[in-house]
Amino acid sequence: MLDFPEKRAKFAADFAKGWANPPADAAPGQIVEELAAILKARNEKQALAKSPTFSPELAEAAQNFFDVVQRPELEGVFLEICRALDAEGLTLSGGEISALKRLGLPDTLAAELETLRRDKIATIPEAERLGADDAAALYYGLTRQGLISGPCAAFVYYLGKPSNRQAKPAKKALSWTGTAADFAYFVQRLANLAAALQNKTTSPNRAKALCLAFGIDERQRVNVINPYLTDMHKPKGSAEIDAIFNALPSSKETQ
Repeated sequence: MLDFPEKRAKFAADFAKGWANPPADAAPGQIVEELAAILKARNEKQALAKSPTFSPELAEAAQNFFDVVQRPELEGVFLEICRALDAEGLTLSGGEISALKRLGLPDTLAAELETLRRDKIATIPEAERLGADDAAALYYGLTRQGLISGPCAAFVYYLGKPSNRQAKPAKKALSWTGTAADFAYFVQRLANLAAALQNKTTSPNRAKALCLAFGIDERQRVNVINPYLTDMHKPKGSAEIDAIFNALPSSKETQ
């Protein structure tokens, strides 16, 4: 399973769906125990690679095997489970998240874990927010295509960098006036843009924060938007959305 990302994603999705409707005899805290077990296995394998009983040659080989095979596999499973839990609307308490962090995990996994924090208002991280030119171009492009409604100030508040944002969100909210499939495609394109701007191969989609910005409630996110996020088919409005993103100042620079 670990060698195939698609199987890993399916395992995580099945795991999360099982906990979305847990059996009556399910033990509380078992999700945390499962995540902790992955981190402990990662730590044990990392410690083994640094065993003082190994010769320098064997230690180097063990470390390479951990770095190339074991760490990506275990961290990939942890990442997929966090994303699948989030997709099902499942959350963890601050105490549960802190307990997992104490086991030791890289920043990428810690950030993904934070998306599961209960009662946290989802926001787009500063590093993934849009500059002034991109924010304006994206807003007016989406507006011209009839995909969104609402003031530019609200759009910049939710998607723009802090230097471009107001202290408080605009009183009038944003609305997505296109289809659910188009919204999911917009979420994916925004994630791709964030990755390109940070010179990364991938960036997490921020569906929860974007749904909040556009007035899409949690039930709609889980039951309507999320299925489209895993659908490999492009929606009817994808060409218009692609054209808007491809015309952004930063997109032209990265092409």
